[in-house]
Amino acid sequence: MKLAILYAGQGSQHPGMGKDLYERYPAFREAFNAADLDFDLESVCFDDPEGVLNLTQYTQPCMVAFAAGVTAVLKENGVKADDLAGLSLGEYSALEAAGVFTAKQAVELAAFRGKAMADAAKGIECGMTAVMNLDRDALAKCCEEASVLGCVQICNYNCPGQLVIGGEKAAVEKAAELAKAAGARRCIPLKVSGPFHTKLMHPAGDALAKRFASEHFGEMETPVLFNCLGHEKADSDSIPALLEKQVQSSVYMEDTLRRLGELGVRRAFGAPKGSLIGQVLIENFLYTLLGGLVGLLFSFLLVTFASSWVFKFGKGFSEAAPDGVDVSLSMGMLLNPWVFLIALCVCFLLNLMSALWPAWRASRRPIVDSLNA
Repeated sequence: MKLAILYAGQGSQHPGMGKDLYERYPAFREAFNAADLDFDLESVCFDDPEGVLNLTQYTQPCMVAFAAGVTAVLKENGVKADDLAGLSLGEYSALEAAGVFTAKQAVELAAFRGKAMADAAKGIECGMTAVMNLDRDALAKCCEEASVLGCVQICNYNCPGQLVIGGEKAAVEKAAELAKAAGARRCIPLKVSGPFHTKLMHPAGDALAKRFASEHFGEMETPVLFNCLGHEKADSDSIPALLEKQVQSSVYMEDTLRRLGELGVRRAFGAPKGSLIGQVLIENFLYTLLGGLVGLLFSFLLVTFASSWVFKFGKGFSEAAPDGVDVSLSMGMLLNPWVFLIALCVCFLLNLMSALWPAWRASRRPIVDSLNA
């Protein structure tokens, strides 16, 4: 069964991420501390006393350092992916895992990228909005019509029913208004610090191109699916050119995931935020909910059958009871709707707990054991 490892992008950071792994795994510490940065990486990642973790120039090296540590732990334990991918910034982590970058190189490039993107965003009143339940072509037309007010384009093709538009605020707001008129169910404004993955990031792309000219790119040991393509690169494509393009063009994440399916990937592991508990429970939520609903149906049938049996048995018992023996009280208790409801709820909760149990047990295992489970 083929395995893909997917690396998170900017937006999934939080203080404390990776602290438990840092304390537990020497391999994580070595990769995490590999880069030379102009700030205290441990302090920002683990405590963030000055509240700077959400600033792009800090977020990006922190996220890639964390991902490099996770990759080191997985490799040390013999876990190897068949395919790799990452969302936006996560593509640098995927390339590090594939052997294109060293951990030091990936983190330092992410720090450079973060500063370049922050510089490119200066002075731009930007906006970003998630658009729900509108197809690509219809939303592209809305963006084209709204572009008379400024730059606006689809910057993220996340999944069916969820696209993200970004650019200059006035144009984004107009495109969202047109999207609603075109049938979008909801348009949700997002809090961002720049018009990421739009042509407004062109200066960041130019800066990266200059930086890449002095960087060594290793051979790719594991296939990586690229954001700006939605699939693997062709032999004629160069990684530096793709990364330059990536920062200023759309992220085709839905296409990437569909392509992974076509490649035969049936297991995907997302680099966690530092604790597996939430991730594993979320990954198992659908199974948990399904188990609870099946349990509810089973419980309903079971209690209905039991009530029917009790009624028949009680009726026969009542007819056979000696004169003077009143069985109406016990019959009333057994057939009382509240007793039926309580029994149903108890059965449902038991089934729900049985569905949650594997997820809880998995969340208590170390990262590598959880992946191999």
